[in-house]
Amino acid sequence: ADLVRPTPQCSFWAVNLHPSSRGESSKLLLSDESLMLDSSDLLRLGTFLDRQRTGEPDQPLFKPQYPNVKKSFEKAQERCGLKNVKYVMHQARHGGPSHDRRHKLRSLVEVKQRGRWVGDSSLRRYEPHAR
Repeated sequence: ADLVRPTPQCSFWAVNLHPSSRGESSKLLLSDESLMLDSSDLLRLGTFLDRQRTGEPDQPLFKPQYPNVKKSFEKAQERCGLKNVKYVMHQARHGGPSHDRRHKLRSLVEVKQRGRWVGDSSLRRYEPHAR
């Protein structure tokens, strides 16, 4: 299943990325990577996603088509009054790690694991710098 309920061993919801049970793998050919929903800002997200699920638990949590997701993302920007600012979805890939490092919520190693980065060079942008 894509959405993994909390267990006695792990009190947080998780998302199973690229489940091997469906023969899926990432661009690096990895399967069954876990994304823990353990940030204090995300504690209710697992329950919310579980309630929004429309298919069976063994079905994909999301069936996104990029053009539809992009259109929804752009509409959300407009509703937030951000139509004169051009955000792209990939910015979220870096926003979370930046937030986690700035607020000292995760170490660089934890950010690397959560971001599923192989090389350390991707982490340089999250090192503390003078401002």
